[in-house]
Amino acid sequence: MTDPEADAMTVYVYANNDSGGLNNSDGLVYIEENVANGSEVTYNLTALPVKPSEDGLVALWHFDNLSVFGENDTYFYNFAGSGGINNASCSVSTCPDFNISEGKFGGSFNFDNSSNDEIILDSGFTSYVNFSIMAWIKLDVGVIPGINYALWGKDSMNRIMIRTTDHYIELNDNPSQGSSTTSMVGFWEHIAIIKNDSTGNFYRNGVLIDSWFVGTTAIDFSSSSIGSRPPGVNFFRGNIDEFAIYNISLNASEVLDKYRLGEGTYYWQVNVSDGALSNISNMVEFTVDATAPTSLNFTSPALDNASITTNNWIFVNVTSSESINTCLLDWNNGSTQNVSMSTSGTNCFVNMTNLIDYVYTFKVWANDSAGNLNSTELRQITINTVNSYHIDSTNGDDSNNGFTDSAPFQTISKLNDILLSPGDIIYFKRGELWREQLNISSSGNSSDFITFTTYGAGDKPIISGSDLVTGWTLYSGNTYNTSLATFPGQIYVNNTIQLPNGTSSDALTVGRYFYNATENMLYIHLPNNGNVSQSTIEATRDHALLIDTASYLNFSDLRLEKTNKSTIYITTLSSSIDNFIFKNINSSYAGERGFEARGSSRINNVTIENSIISYWAREFVDLNVSSYFSSPAITLRGNTGGDYWLIRNNTIIGDGVYGFDTSYDINGIDIKNSVNPIIEYNEIKGAHHGIVIRGAGSSGWNIRYNYVHELADDLIWFSNVDSSTGVTYGNILANGSDDGVDTDGSLDVGLIANNIFYEVMSQMIPYATEGAHGIFKNNIFVKVSQSGAFIMTEPNVGLSNSVFENNLYYNFSSISFASINGTAYTFTEWQSAFGNDSTSLYTNPLFNNETSFDFTLQSTSPAIDTGLNLGSPYDFILSSGSNWTNQIRLLDQDDYGSGWEIGAYVYEPPTTITETTTISTSGGYPSYSVSETQFVEGYTKQLSKNHKLRFKVEGESHLLKVDEVTESTVKIIVSSEPQEATLAINDTRKFELTNDSFYDVSVTLNSIINKRANLTIQSINETITPETIAEEEEKAQEIFEEEVEDRLSIIESILIVVLAIIVFGSLVWFVWKRK
Repeated sequence: MTDPEADAMTVYVYANNDSGGLNNSDGLVYIEENVANGSEVTYNLTALPVKPSEDGLVALWHFDNLSVFGENDTYFYNFAGSGGINNASCSVSTCPDFNISEGKFGGSFNFDNSSNDEIILDSGFTSYVNFSIMAWIKLDVGVIPGINYALWGKDSMNRIMIRTTDHYIELNDNPSQGSSTTSMVGFWEHIAIIKNDSTGNFYRNGVLIDSWFVGTTAIDFSSSSIGSRPPGVNFFRGNIDEFAIYNISLNASEVLDKYRLGEGTYYWQVNVSDGALSNISNMVEFTVDATAPTSLNFTSPALDNASITTNNWIFVNVTSSESINTCLLDWNNGSTQNVSMSTSGTNCFVNMTNLIDYVYTFKVWANDSAGNLNSTELRQITINTVNSYHIDSTNGDDSNNGFTDSAPFQTISKLNDILLSPGDIIYFKRGELWREQLNISSSGNSSDFITFTTYGAGDKPIISGSDLVTGWTLYSGNTYNTSLATFPGQIYVNNTIQLPNGTSSDALTVGRYFYNATENMLYIHLPNNGNVSQSTIEATRDHALLIDTASYLNFSDLRLEKTNKSTIYITTLSSSIDNFIFKNINSSYAGERGFEARGSSRINNVTIENSIISYWAREFVDLNVSSYFSSPAITLRGNTGGDYWLIRNNTIIGDGVYGFDTSYDINGIDIKNSVNPIIEYNEIKGAHHGIVIRGAGSSGWNIRYNYVHELADDLIWFSNVDSSTGVTYGNILANGSDDGVDTDGSLDVGLIANNIFYEVMSQMIPYATEGAHGIFKNNIFVKVSQSGAFIMTEPNVGLSNSVFENNLYYNFSSISFASINGTAYTFTEWQSAFGNDSTSLYTNPLFNNETSFDFTLQSTSPAIDTGLNLGSPYDFILSSGSNWTNQIRLLDQDDYGSGWEIGAYVYEPPTTITETTTISTSGGYPSYSVSETQFVEGYTKQLSKNHKLRFKVEGESHLLKVDEVTESTVKIIVSSEPQEATLAINDTRKFELTNDSFYDVSVTLNSIINKRANLTIQSINETITPETIAEEEEKAQEIFEEEVEDRLSIIESILIVVLAIIVFGSLVWFVWKRK
C-alpha cells in the first residue's frame, strides 16, 4: 500500500462468491487501521460472512460498528433481510468493547465476564420451532477450565454454554450430553446450534459433535441475550462475531459451507483510504475446485498438545501429502498474527524465536498447487523459561499466567489444576492467606525437585484448612445458628479460641457449639455471651496440604493451620514414594496430626527440619472421644514404614488440653517400621509420649541431642521393636508422668547411652518381655517422686540379656531401686544379684539447677571423668552453652578432662583467653589453642592423626580434629556440630559454624610430610552462594576420584604380586616334578 503524501491508511478487504457483494453489508472481511506507507497487508481468507439475503435469515449482526448503518458502541444493526428490523442493544455499563481489526470478519466485540458484558435482542423477535444459531467465537486466554461462558441465552432452560473442556447446550430444558470437544483459547471457532423438530444438533468448525432430544416446543428469542444467560449470569469471556439466527434448520452441508470456502468462484477487492481520499483495487477472481485439500500434519513441535517447554522458541514444521504452494501460520500471543512460512516441497516451516513466557496457540493453513486450502488442528504450547508460578491471594488473578510476581495466580485451586514438572518452583506471597487445600500429585526427580516456597516480605504465607462461617441468625437467648453443609470438625473463634462440642442446640452452654447433621445446621454460643457480628468464626476441613503418590518435593517457609485431620498428609496407595523436604514450616491447630505419612507402600527419605509443630490433636478438645486414638505431632504410620527419615531441630509444643489422660497417644514424634531414622536436636514439650519407635521393622534409629520434657506419659517408648543397631544418646529427658524408657513388647532396644533421665512418676525402665535386650551405659537417672522404681520387670520376665554399666542413679526419696518379678532390691542388692551396674554410682549428680531444668554439671559432680569411653561416633555430647531455641553445641569428650562424662553434658572448666598458643593433652593427644589474633591472621600448624586445634567464633568454642592422614590427603572434623571434609594438598575448604549463611573458617592443607599434615586455619566472613557450594562439592568429588584411583592402583599392584607368586610357584613345582 502506498500513499503519495505518505499518510497512514485504513485498509478494507472485501470477498464474496458474488461479484456484486463486495460491500459492507455482504462482503467486508478485514479492516486494518494505521497502515504505514509502503506496507504489506496479509489476510487469510478461510470462509465468507453470512449474506443478509440468505433464506430463512431473521437476524444477522456483523459487529463491525459501522456508523453508516447507525451503529455505535450501544446499538447493533440487524442486517437480515432489508435490514434495520429487530436490532439489538446494550446498556452503557454492560456493553462489550469494540475492536476494529480483531474480528473473524472485520471488527468484533470483546465480552469481559468480570464486567457483566451482554447484548440484548429486541422484543420484536418471535418463537421458532425450527431454527439455526451460528456465530464465530474466540475465547480469551484467561478462561477457566470447566466454567460456563454463555454464547446465547434465553433462560435457565434455553442456553448455549461454551467451555474449554466441552460445550453444554440446553434447549427446552433438555441438555446435551456434554460433548468432549475441546475449545482452544485465542483462535476463532465456528459454532452452530440447529433445532430440527425434536432433535438438537451441535456443530463445531463444520463437524457434527452431538445430537440429542430437545422436544418440539417453540423457543422464544425475544429479549434473549448474546454473551450471557438471563438473568445476568454466565457472562462470556472473549470475542463474538457474525452472530446469525435462521428460522429454518440448516443441514450439515450448509453448516460446513459457513465454516469454509466451498467449491466455486470467488472475488476479492481492497479499498484504501487516508481519511481524505480513497482508492479501490481491481476485482480479483479465483476458483476453489473439488480436489480434496492437502492433508497437513505437525512434525514440530514434537511436544504433546498443551505441553510446557522451558525453551524461549518454538520451531513449527508441517508436512503434507503433496507439494505445498503457500503456508501461513495463524499465531496467537494475546493478539492474532499471520506469519508467512518458508516452503520446501511437502514441508513448510518457521522458527518463532525470542518468545516471552506465555500460553501460545497456533495452527497452520496451507494451499496446494491447485489452490485447495486446508489447516492443521489447533495446538497450544506454554513457554515457561523460569519454571515458576507465583500466587497472591489479594492481588492475583487466575487469568494470569503466574510466571512472574507481577502476574500471579490468586487461588490454590488454579495451582491444583496445573500438572507440575520437575524443577518447577511455586512461590506463595508472604503475608497472604488461602482458605483452600493444596493438592499435589506431580513428582520431581532426583535432579530437580518441585519446590514450594515464598516471595516478598512479611509473615509466612498461611494455607488454612478452615473456612469462615457467616450468615448467622439468632436462635434463642445467646445461641446463634447458620446452615453448614458438612460436619465442621473444629470451631475457632477470633483465630485461636477453640470451642468444645455441646450436646444439643437447646441446651448449649456458654463457649460451646453443636452441629445438627440432620438439619445441616450449626449452633454456637460464644464465650462471654459474645455477638457473632463482632467475631470471626471458622470451621475446619480435612487438610491444608495433601500429597498423593508423589515424590521429590521441597517445602519451605510456609504456615499450615486449622484442619479437621492432619495439616500435612502424605499418602500412597501403590508404589513407594520418597524424597520430601520440609524446612521452616509452621503447623498448628491440627484436628489430628501435625505431620502424617501413611501408605500401603514405603515412604522414604523424609526431612523435617527447623519447623514448629504446635497445638495438634485439637479433636480432643471436644471431650467426646471415647476410644483409643493416636494423634502424634509427627508420625510415620501404617505397616509399611519408610527408610532414612531425618527429623532435626524442630520445636514440638502441645498445650496439655488433654491433660494427663493416658488413653490416647498424642505423642511428639511417633514413627513405625522405619529403617535408619535420625531424630536429633528437637525440643518436645506437653505431649503424651515424647519419642516413639514402633514395629519389628524398625532398625538403625539414631535418637540424639533432643530435649524432651513435661509429658503426660513416657519420655521414650519402644513398642515391639527388635534391633541391636538402634542408638539413643546425648538426650535430656525430664518430667514424664509415667515411664522413662518404656520397652513395651520389645526384644532389643539397642544402645542407650549418655542420656539424662530426670523424674518420672512410674518406673525409669520397665521390662515386659522375657529375653529383652538393651545396653544402658553412661546415663544419669534421677527420681524425685516416691513412686515407682528405677528398673522394673513384669512377673516372670528376666533381665539376663540386658547390660547396665557406668550409669549414675539417684533418688531424692527413699524407694526401692529395682522391682524384679515382684521382689524389691536396693542398689547394692541389685548389683550383687544380677551382676549389672558393677561400675555404676548411686549418688547425687550435682546438677547446677535441676528445678529450673539446668542439668549441666557442677565442678564437683561425680559424673565428671567417670564414664566409659564408647569410642566414635559417641564422643560428641552437649556443651553447657546449648540452647534448643537458638543453637545446640557439641563437644568432643576426648578434649576435656581425663575421661568421659556420665550423662549428656561435657563439663567445661573455666578458661582464660590469651593471645598465645597453648597446648594441652587429653586422651594422650595434643590439643592446641589458637588465639584470636592468630585466628584472624591465619595460624599454621603441623598436625598428626588425632591432634586438634581449638578456636573461637563469636565467643563460642570450636574444634578442628585431624581424623585420618594418608600420603596425599587428610580427613578433618570441624565441630561443634561435626562437619567432615577430605583435603588434598593445596586444597582449601570453608565451613559455616554459626548458621548465618556465611562461611566462618577456612582450612588449607599446605603439605603432608611423614604422615603429618601442615594445615592453616583462618577466620573468614564470606557469603555462601550456590556457586561456592558447587565449588566445594566439585573439590570433594575430585578428591574422591583420586582416592579411588589410588586404591585401584594399590589393588592392581597387589594382583601383580600375587600373580607373580603364582607363576613362580608353578615354575618351582614344575621343576620339582621333572626331577
